[in-house]
Amino acid sequence: MKVEPVLPAHWGLTLDAGLRRTDTGRVLIGGYPMRVLRLSPAGARAVDDWAAGGPVGKATTAQTLARRLVDAGMAHPAPGRTAAHAHAVAPPDTTGAPHPTVSLVVPTRDRPEALVRLLNTALGHGFGGPRAPGSGWPVPDEVIVVDDGSADPAAVAAVSTRFGARLLRHERSLGPGAARNRGWRSTEGELIAFLDDDCRCPEGAAWLEPLAALFEDPSVALAAPRVQAARGRAPGWLSAYESVHSPLDRGPAPAPVRPASPVPFVPAAALLVRRAALEAAGGFDESLPVGEDVDLVWRLAATGWSTRYVPEAVVTHDVREVLGSWLAQRLRYGGSAVALDRRHPGAVAPIRLSGWTGLAGALVVSGSPAGLVAGVGVGAGTTTRLVARLGGLEHPLTEAVRLAGRGHMWAAARILGALRREWWPLLLIGSSTRPGRRVAVVVLVAAVAEACRSRPASVTRRRWLGLRLADDAAYGAGLWSAALAAGRFGALMPCRVGQTTSST
Repeated sequence: MKVEPVLPAHWGLTLDAGLRRTDTGRVLIGGYPMRVLRLSPAGARAVDDWAAGGPVGKATTAQTLARRLVDAGMAHPAPGRTAAHAHAVAPPDTTGAPHPTVSLVVPTRDRPEALVRLLNTALGHGFGGPRAPGSGWPVPDEVIVVDDGSADPAAVAAVSTRFGARLLRHERSLGPGAARNRGWRSTEGELIAFLDDDCRCPEGAAWLEPLAALFEDPSVALAAPRVQAARGRAPGWLSAYESVHSPLDRGPAPAPVRPASPVPFVPAAALLVRRAALEAAGGFDESLPVGEDVDLVWRLAATGWSTRYVPEAVVTHDVREVLGSWLAQRLRYGGSAVALDRRHPGAVAPIRLSGWTGLAGALVVSGSPAGLVAGVGVGAGTTTRLVARLGGLEHPLTEAVRLAGRGHMWAAARILGALRREWWPLLLIGSSTRPGRRVAVVVLVAAVAEACRSRPASVTRRRWLGLRLADDAAYGAGLWSAALAAGRFGALMPCRVGQTTSST
């Protein structure tokens, strides 16, 4: 894919919440993976202007820097932002200009009541027809319901007719990937919206607007909203847990979607995708019963497309009603990692660490006094090396201590999380030894501490901890079962990453 690296001149940029500016704004530290970027005086002034609400502008140097920051995850596009001095670059006159057409595709199977609730919330007063200014564009131009082998097709047909949707049907279930492919290939929309039938749109079609705005950038292939847990008919304690730990909810911060990002994937429960990108990628991989959405996002990112997570757009998704089906979902998610690793080696790694940071974290997690001392020693050594790399900064020691300390703490937390989730069978086997029991105690203490931090008051500490451990155990069991069956263990291996420094 070849796309000119130009952002719309009237767009704003928001700096990433984790970005640090030092040396009077001449040095940026952040991004995914972490990097140190030294700016020219003109570059620093441009970043100051964007932070104050200014537009990207048309200047080639500003465009190059803006694209670099966005691609690095140091800044995020803000198409609808009201800049403090937006008159410097006037937004284009879009009066009478045609908006891209939007087709909504809804795969469904044996859930006509859920389909009614979704279409009621997603469409509101209806769809199609001319759009008046301020009418809440984009409302879908057409709605396609794909019945993936329902036992009662007449019920699905009745719902589709009621909402004016076009119905397609599979006589037998072919899976979500096949249903979505059948749907989007039957449309002509420039943008394809996907919604699962157990989603809800709290503000109607308004969830599409902040996503669709991003497609003015021709490099954007896919944009995803935040998918928050809705209680539905689930028990209150399970809904409360999902409100914090739903695998569909990617959090409150915007980010690029790719393996090294804080948002490595987004679910296909709710997506907006450029048709040309779907065609270039060949759509969803229909051989994947789970993880077909992750695979699509990673294939798009690997071929140069930009994929974005936009949490200001929100839809909700029903929580599993029964604990058994909830655990089965986690098992399937774990099992999908092996097939994804075959297609995207290294992308499913349980942790992504630099070598020395990983060693320091592992020594600290060991729980022994000797390990703690050795971990501190390794941390001091890596800090010393980092000081040399940051020698051009005004305060290299301060920044090195800050970066190294944060990195080592994050590494220890990730190792503890992986021991509880992906590697728990190894932890269980190792607990027969004294060092293994020591590590197991550290892992359990960390899990209790997490429960104290994140547990809502409506759920007892014991139940919350039980759900957290069951969640991790089910995912790990699915992962190990699939890995053993396939004889492939790449999804269980850590991935080494490093920091970079550059100038512009």
